[in-house]
Amino acid sequence: MTSHRTTKNFSQRAMKSSRALTLLIGLVFVCCAAANVQAQSTAFMYQGRLTDAGAPANGVYDLEFKLYDAGGAPIGNTTREDVQVTDGTFTVQLDFGQPPFVSGAANTLEIGVRPGTSTGAFTAMSPRQPLTSSPYAIQTINAAQLGGVPANQYVKTDDPRLSTSGGSGNYIQNTTTQQPNASFNISGNGIVAGNVGIGTNALTRKLQVIGSANQPAIYGESNNRGVWGVSTGNSYGVYGESINGIGMQGVSTNNVGTTGASTNHVGVYGSTAAKTTTSPGVLGVSTGFGGVGVRGDGTTGVLGNSTSAGGVGVTGTGQTGVAGISTNGSGVSGNSTNASGIYGESTNGAGVTARSQAGSGLSGYSATGIGVQASAGSGYAIYADGNAGQALDKGGFAKALIRVDSTGTITACYNSQLPDGGASVAGCRFKVKVRNTETAPYVVTFPFKVRERFVVVTMTELIQYGHTAASILPGGDYDISVYTYVSGQPIATTFDSFTLVVF
Repeated sequence: MTSHRTTKNFSQRAMKSSRALTLLIGLVFVCCAAANVQAQSTAFMYQGRLTDAGAPANGVYDLEFKLYDAGGAPIGNTTREDVQVTDGTFTVQLDFGQPPFVSGAANTLEIGVRPGTSTGAFTAMSPRQPLTSSPYAIQTINAAQLGGVPANQYVKTDDPRLSTSGGSGNYIQNTTTQQPNASFNISGNGIVAGNVGIGTNALTRKLQVIGSANQPAIYGESNNRGVWGVSTGNSYGVYGESINGIGMQGVSTNNVGTTGASTNHVGVYGSTAAKTTTSPGVLGVSTGFGGVGVRGDGTTGVLGNSTSAGGVGVTGTGQTGVAGISTNGSGVSGNSTNASGIYGESTNGAGVTARSQAGSGLSGYSATGIGVQASAGSGYAIYADGNAGQALDKGGFAKALIRVDSTGTITACYNSQLPDGGASVAGCRFKVKVRNTETAPYVVTFPFKVRERFVVVTMTELIQYGHTAASILPGGDYDISVYTYVSGQPIATTFDSFTLVVF
């Protein structure tokens, strides 16, 4: 025999007899059962006979085993290297797992062989050998029958716990009436296509819970979200309703009791038919220092709406009744059709306090009434810790104040159209020109139109000529001409300081 694979002439005769296979496998399983410590495995012993050039083979060979199903499709393969063949006989242990044999189909085995010293291709023996059942494997087929009855039809009938006649509480029954004294504990998942009721069988919702008196119908506890509801339509993610108690309540020791989020609608919505402020639609309570009862984030953090006369959209009590914080919008916004958009009342502080870093601290709008109204018994009705401004087309506030000395120099000024009142701009963007004429020695130019506005001019100080006065003359759209003179002198124009106020 040479080492070249092509010079060999291998053939395979019939595999072991049924008796040899039966005895061999039987010995294996009996051994395992007697030990009682090993589970039955999927491995089996295979014995064959190999001839080389017509004579029983002797030596070391590599063997390849391929498993095929009844249709000829490969379903498994394994290789055994350096198998000892003595006088043509070899024995190997094979394991293709359980799946190829579950259906009981007629599988066949193809064996390839090559010398143990070779690394070339295997030569397949023909024909493929059928795999037959051993006596113990035949018994496993009968395991599908229990006493001649199919296993899926085998039911224990003498256990009273399985009886349906007495409404046994040992299993969950399919019934429309409430099953007494029955409990269940399921560790897996479940899906219910219809509605589920707890404490009620009048179901109109997917999950409907009726709680007992003074107890919550639904209680959720989690280190993240105790109760979480999501709605993709114009409905409610979580909805709570109460006749005379609290529809929904959230409690937290150091975070948020109830939170609601919406991409295009309302995060948290509360409604009440009561006519007192003690029964609000949404109630938030904070007992800790610096805590917040109700907090809203977004374009409109908290929105309260009241359609009844004398009703209140949002009300708050405590050191700060209602606090609104916004980085680029309105901290608190109020809208009313016939009452107050924002109403604040305090016994010893400020009814409404507004603060803004860069925008409007307090903004009010009314179509036909008053945008912002304030009243006080003995303190300030309105107190602003900052500059006050007003649109140019509206009246009531001073739009500009300017003080000019006798040389035409601006010594003090205020421009309501600038955020800082003009403090950061020289002369508040006002300009003064001194003319050496008797009719109008000063011309003041403004950065906005002043024609047809209310203008007041006063003298700032007295000079040696006696009482002085000042008058204004019509100018252009942006100019006011001022001349100062000595009282009682028909032509006695003098250069003196003055103060000009534009409304």
